[in-house]
Amino acid sequence: MKTSLSKKGNVYQGKKVTLNKPFYTPGERKKSAVYVKNPSGKVVIVRFGDPNMRIKKSNPEDIVRTEVLCIQVDTINPVVNATLWEQCRNSGLRLDPSKDTWLAIDLSPDRRAGALVAAQRLEGDQFQVQLLQTWSNTIALDVKAMANDVADWVRK
Repeated sequence: MKTSLSKKGNVYQGKKVTLNKPFYTPGERKKSAVYVKNPSGKVVIVRFGDPNMRIKKSNPEDIVRTEVLCIQVDTINPVVNATLWEQCRNSGLRLDPSKDTWLAIDLSPDRRAGALVAAQRLEGDQFQVQLLQTWSNTIALDVKAMANDVADWVRK
C-alpha cells in the first residue's frame, strides 16, 4: 500500500483522498476525521471530536470552524455585535479585588492585535466584563511583553 503523494494524487491505504477537508466518521471512537500530510510528507488520518457532542446547526460556519474544529479563519462575525456591547456599557463598575476574577486574552487571527479582559460575577447570573489592556503591532505581538503585562494584572 502506498501512503505518500503519488502522480495520481494523495493516497491513504490505497485510497485516493482529499486533504484538509474534515468528514464525519460514524461508528468510530471519534466523531470526525481529516486527512493531512505529516512533516515527512506522508498522508495520515487525524481523528477528533466527542461522538456524543452536538453541534448547533444554526451556528455560522466560521463559529463551527473556530470553536469546534479549531481551524483558524480570516475573519469571524461576532456573536454579540459592537452595538449590543455598547448598550451594556456601565462605566461606573469597578473590579472588586476581594472577588473571584476571570481573565481572558483575545487575539486577532493575524496575531497583530490583542486584548486582556477581566470578568467578575455581580448578583445572580449577571457578570461584569472590563477591558484591562490592549496590544497592537504592525508585524506580530511580542508574547513575552504580553506575558509580563498579564502577570502585573494578576498581582493586582
